[in-house]
Amino acid sequence: MNECAFGTKDPVYIDYHDHVWGQPLYDSKALFKLLALESQHAGLSWLTILKKKEAYEEAFYDFEPEKVAQMTA
Repeated sequence: MNECAFGTKDPVYIDYHDHVWGQPLYDSKALFKLLALESQHAGLSWLTILKKKEAYEEAFYDFEPEKVAQMTA
């Protein structure tokens, strides 16, 4: 597969590029997860978000909308 010129050779980013980026996604939970991760992206690099994805999944109850909605500050 030809690689895009990302400016990074990080395997986490390459895996995201090859298996997630640009792929159609129709599952509501998966879309909510990406929306939540994107909201964390402000001020952080996308690579930082990808590397901490498992921690975000744990902190946000695996992105179950009903559980996230019950979270308080």
